[in-house]
Amino acid sequence: MSYPELDRVVQNFIAEISKTGIVLSPQSDLRLNTPELKVAVNRDKLGDVGVSVETVGRTLQTMLGGRQVTRFKKDGEQYDVMSRWRHATAAGRTTSVTSTCGGATAPWCNSPTWSTS
Repeated sequence: MSYPELDRVVQNFIAEISKTGIVLSPQSDLRLNTPELKVAVNRDKLGDVGVSVETVGRTLQTMLGGRQVTRFKKDGEQYDVMSRWRHATAAGRTTSVTSTCGGATAPWCNSPTWSTS
């Protein structure tokens, strides 16, 4: 399904659910003007250094969108602590990923390649 088709389906869904009155102010966070990131993972290269595709995925998630790493309490309130790189492309040049075989690290630059559009 293309993004314009997905947008049309989402808008139709929102219109229909709005008619029911069950959900107040339904919204979508789909943004078609957001740049797209294409990631190419060289599984052979990852396998050579013992890094899983799952590790690459978690690293990308942290770099680009952030990830909850812990929580803390202060004055009776609980707060999520999020980890995210400020400049993901620059961080990608210096970041390492951990191997599933023995915990050694491999430079991120040996892992996936990406391009934006």
